[in-house]
Amino acid sequence: MSENKAKNFGPLFIASAALLWTTDVFVRSNLEGLLTSVQITLLDHIIIIIVISPFVIKYLPDLKNFTAKEWFALLWIGIGGSALATIFLTEGFFTGDYPFQYVGVVILLQQSQPIIAIGMAHILLKEKLPRHYYLLSFLSLIGVGMIISPNLQNGGILGLTENKGLIAASFGLLAAILWGSSTVFGRYILEHGDQKREYRQMTTYRFLIATIFLIIFTPIYTKSGGFPTLEGIFTTQVILSILYMALIVGLFSLVLYYYGLKTTHASISAIFELAYPLSYFVFVPLILPIIRPDAWNVPPQLIQYIGGAILLFSTTAISYTYGKINMVDTVNKT
Repeated sequence: MSENKAKNFGPLFIASAALLWTTDVFVRSNLEGLLTSVQITLLDHIIIIIVISPFVIKYLPDLKNFTAKEWFALLWIGIGGSALATIFLTEGFFTGDYPFQYVGVVILLQQSQPIIAIGMAHILLKEKLPRHYYLLSFLSLIGVGMIISPNLQNGGILGLTENKGLIAASFGLLAAILWGSSTVFGRYILEHGDQKREYRQMTTYRFLIATIFLIIFTPIYTKSGGFPTLEGIFTTQVILSILYMALIVGLFSLVLYYYGLKTTHASISAIFELAYPLSYFVFVPLILPIIRPDAWNVPPQLIQYIGGAILLFSTTAISYTYGKINMVDTVNKT
């Protein structure tokens, strides 16, 4: 593919990756009751680490060259951004009295990541804040409040343990915070560390550290013996689901995303990444009744849709202006 064609089709690769993230929702949620969120995350990472084992062997010796600050960032990315964030996201999907009851709320709250990442990049990496950052951040908080407001009823925050909707929203926000902050720590190592590493190297370390952590953490967290039983793993549904999440959503989507990002500026990428939350709400009424007739088919309330629209607008505007600032800085430096 020529460079010009790659530039033309770059956004489509990003949108395709976002669509694959949407399919993960249906596959991951379909494992509820078969495995715990921790067990699913463990199996997912084990498959990925097996596939990328040649890179593990290649990049492992360089770990001794990391500074203390880089090690802290690396551990945060692996444990927080890969292992715990995925567990929290899955827990958010599983929360509720019915399958898929709060999945839409969790997905909408994921769109707060740019606010978190850009704010932390300003504090930790001294990067410029995009125009109207504080105003747009305030708007995003209003959007988040509107998304979770219906779940503040029946006891409010003090009734957290009794309110599954608020619990699901909390898991979603925790995942967004961990992923957003991990983006900043990843950029620190890639661009601000003593040695500039490449993305494949960082991805390898991320999955390696996450897998080691999950192998230790799973038996501690899971009271009923720790690791998933062989009977629980070796079923057609579980095997195909885990393979799909690991190889298609976990690896192939990243290839599509970063291939598209090579020829697409971050400001434009932010727009096409909206295919993730928007496609979910398009696919739900079409697919959900077929794959899960027992699922919760009531969509989010009107106020949650309005809050989601406000959140999507504010975070996309921030990402767009942030990308424009970076583009100007890059041109000036050259």
